[in-house]
Amino acid sequence: MEVNILILNSEISIALKNYCGQFNLINFSIFEIGKINSRLDLLKVRLVKHNVLLFKINCPVCGNKHYYRYSICEFLKREILIGGCEVYGTPLFYIGNNKKIIKKVNTYNKVVAQDIKLFKNAIKGETYMV
Repeated sequence: MEVNILILNSEISIALKNYCGQFNLINFSIFEIGKINSRLDLLKVRLVKHNVLLFKINCPVCGNKHYYRYSICEFLKREILIGGCEVYGTPLFYIGNNKKIIKKVNTYNKVVAQDIKLFKNAIKGETYMV
C-alpha cells in the first residue's frame, strides 16, 4: 500500500514599502489572508473566484492605486512574488517564503537607513566620499 503525504507550508510573509521607503513585514497563514487588511493600511486583499487573490495597493511611491492578481497556487509554487510601482518600476512588495522575505527586507532596510543617514548629514553640510 502506497501512502502519499503532502506537506503544505501555509506560513507566508509580506513586506510592503511604506512612505519612508522602508518595508513593513507581517507574517500570516494563507488560510488567514483576510487579516492582512487590518494590519496594513496601504494594502487591501480580497478573494475573487475560488483561488484568485486581488491585491489593491495605495502606492507610497507615486500615489496611484495599483492592482495585482495572483492565484493561490502561485503563492504555493514560488518562493517570492514581487509587485512593483507601475509608474517608477520600483518594488512595492514581496510575498512568499518567510525566511527569504525577512532576509531581503533586512538587507534593503539597512541600505535605506544608511541612505537616510547620509542625506541627513548632507543637509547639515557634512560631506562624505563614497
